[in-house]
Amino acid sequence: GAEPNLRVEQLDDWWLLLVVDAGPFLPHFGFHLVHFGSLPKLRAMAYLLVLATSILAAAALPSDKAFYDANGYVHIRRVFNVSEALLLSQWVQEIGSFPAAEGKWMHHYESTESGPQPGDVSFLSEKEQVLKQPLPVVKKKTYQLARTENFVSYHPQLGRRLMAGKLPDLVAEMLGEHVFLYKEKINYKYPGGAGYAAHQDAPAYKQIDNHLTALVAIEPATLANGCLEFAAGRHQEGLIGLTGEGIISSVAEANLEFSACEMQPGDVIIFSSYIPHRSRPNLSPQRRALLYLTYNAQSEGYLRDEYYRHKRATMKAGQLSLIKHFQGVALEANEGLAGSAANASCTAANATGRSSSDAVLTELRAMFETHGATMYDPVVTQQEHALQSAALAEAAGASDALVTAALLHDVGHLLLDEHMGNDGFLQVDRMHELAGADFLRPRFPEEVEGAVRLHVPAKRYLCQARPGYWEGLSPASKRSLQVQGGVHSDAEAAAFIAQPFASAAAQLRIFDDLAKKPAVTTPDLEYYLTGAVARVLSAGGSR
Repeated sequence: GAEPNLRVEQLDDWWLLLVVDAGPFLPHFGFHLVHFGSLPKLRAMAYLLVLATSILAAAALPSDKAFYDANGYVHIRRVFNVSEALLLSQWVQEIGSFPAAEGKWMHHYESTESGPQPGDVSFLSEKEQVLKQPLPVVKKKTYQLARTENFVSYHPQLGRRLMAGKLPDLVAEMLGEHVFLYKEKINYKYPGGAGYAAHQDAPAYKQIDNHLTALVAIEPATLANGCLEFAAGRHQEGLIGLTGEGIISSVAEANLEFSACEMQPGDVIIFSSYIPHRSRPNLSPQRRALLYLTYNAQSEGYLRDEYYRHKRATMKAGQLSLIKHFQGVALEANEGLAGSAANASCTAANATGRSSSDAVLTELRAMFETHGATMYDPVVTQQEHALQSAALAEAAGASDALVTAALLHDVGHLLLDEHMGNDGFLQVDRMHELAGADFLRPRFPEEVEGAVRLHVPAKRYLCQARPGYWEGLSPASKRSLQVQGGVHSDAEAAAFIAQPFASAAAQLRIFDDLAKKPAVTTPDLEYYLTGAVARVLSAGGSR
């Protein structure tokens, strides 16, 4: 039928087969074979019920998509089960306790001196005032953490789940194509914390056109503590009443009908960047932490680094965002909690604009842990292919930069989640080399990024320039060659090899083509990350 269903079959005394069938309208179908040994059958069945609930929650129903299309947002309950929600809460607490660090994660603080004061419920209707609770005393000059962003590189456990998995999958279902994480933030809204004026997110996102946000409830979000309110169905009207501050004018807001969307931990709201929304101040004694993940269509490229570079460079001191929707007092850098730089994000990045070495290595470990075990071809995994490529480069006496490029030449496949388990892999050119180069550019010197960017056209070049090269390609590589444009003409080959880094890309391509053998012993990933990669990051160039 149209609704998901669950079937459990007992294969023998202690093997149970769990089959989840999501119905004919959804692409999700899975099964889990579970061995419980001497586990009591009742506990085993309870475990299966929890597992089934988690699996089914990861899939959007057709009604969810229809509601989103009509209203510009959809509230999907219990996307994360109780244990997952508790883990998310723990990770948010860890991120909130990060010390101030210039050029890394971005903490923003607020003062509550001009924010809502105890007992101020004048904005509530009579019906809503029943929600009023005893309020804590909020003293003037109380400094509170309002927001943290740019943290996925520094918390790999959470970062992996935001870059791939159920959240981007749900967003992709609403958008209709695969997505990249564009930006991430946690809004804490402690008691007395300010609200946000009616606005649309689109004016703050200069780099993209096609984007959605997944809002995850870490703690209960209620009308009393400032849950989000949406003007349903107004997302198809473009920008509404846009002021010079990037928010909706009071005149336009008066013509919008907003509905509160209360949430419980584990709930997710997916909403368009064009839907008008707002939130009220927190007049309750409880904090209201929400995790916001904005994703863009992969067809627009991997733009997260560019977003944060732009924000650091252009956001004025004392602001939380590029638009002025925050209704409290955002602190300037070095104000706020004693002994800390309250808002490191308001200072410029370092002169090169590159991420720190430790952060880059953490990102790479997380990417390979998440996607490295997927199959590159029938013989090797993505990680095995990367390690073989790096080993061949090192054995050939290549520079650290070229060894690094060899290790990371297919990082675009990891970003795009391209592997043999996906339909169309190597049959549709999603330009993984450009996605990879976009990712590497702010992190590595240009000789690494350049070689990776050109390693696909290098195959087309070598097929023209080196006799017998085409014959030595694997069947998968020959198949992808046609998708990527075929063999270079004489003129194309001459133009290619004249480019900077083209010669290095041709060397890299040879390592790439040879790195597809089963059961090859190579150094492990840490050998290269703490060796050639770390040296390149430290030196800012090749040895």
